[in-house]
Amino acid sequence: MDRPGFPADKNGCGLNNIRTILDDDISLSIEQVCSSYQVPIKDNSFSEVAIAGTYIPEQQLSAFDNEQISGNWIISISDLNPHDYGKLNQWCITAEIHDSPVTPYESPAPGSLPNQALLSGVKGQAQALPLDCESRSAVDWANYFGVWIDEIKFYESLPDSENPDLGFVGSVYGTWGQLPPYPYGVHAEPVAARLRKHGLSAVAHRPFSWDALRAEIAAGRPVIAWIVGSKYPGYYDYVVNGIPEYYPTEEGTVTTAARYEHTVIITGYTSDSINFLNGGGIYQKGLQQFLESWSVLGNMAITLDE
Repeated sequence: MDRPGFPADKNGCGLNNIRTILDDDISLSIEQVCSSYQVPIKDNSFSEVAIAGTYIPEQQLSAFDNEQISGNWIISISDLNPHDYGKLNQWCITAEIHDSPVTPYESPAPGSLPNQALLSGVKGQAQALPLDCESRSAVDWANYFGVWIDEIKFYESLPDSENPDLGFVGSVYGTWGQLPPYPYGVHAEPVAARLRKHGLSAVAHRPFSWDALRAEIAAGRPVIAWIVGSKYPGYYDYVVNGIPEYYPTEEGTVTTAARYEHTVIITGYTSDSINFLNGGGIYQKGLQQFLESWSVLGNMAITLDE
């Protein structure tokens, strides 16, 4: 990254603190980001974070594909502002190892998609349990495709795990806003697996591109998306920015989690906004705000494989 936030004049973002993950497969470049959001930290407290989420780096990380993991990795940082100073608190690299090359999801060409699309008939209701938003989204999504599922039974069918990629973490009656292994929720694959048990060809993605999401909506298929919310005293907000946190699992892997993890169903888009179902209502947010919120958990989503 190089003075992100204002690429035109290279003055950089004037706010404090960066808490970010760099990933080639996300929808927003880190050069485009300088948020003014107060990001939830814990226990209903908030902090100024100029850049939080997961973004594309200036130079693609694919340059390191097929490199040896062993050896010394060196990060270089320069602070060239003579009137200010900064410091690096921590950094790390996570590497994915595969026996054979991974075929990426092919996004449609942007020019082939309509400038806007809106689905009708996507309906829902408020979740029944404090932390079962994923189950509520799943049964509302299934209902759109003509499959009725009981919300409580769907939640009870999810496996339990301390790894949200494998099952539901903690008590569903816990307090929203915690990280694993405390009451948290569940990520996309276990939810998609249960939906497949009900006859739906659900596919979990992480990451999923913005163009691919638009293609699903344009084809008449809503998408379940993992975003981040926040809880101010006496007030809830959804589709806001947040901080991705690496979480080491019992299986020896690393996954990304975030406080106030939440799910919504994307039902429409324009050139600068998205529509989504949350509980019983359809809401609208700005596109940039959605992409930042969706990026925190790595553009995680569930689609119907047609």
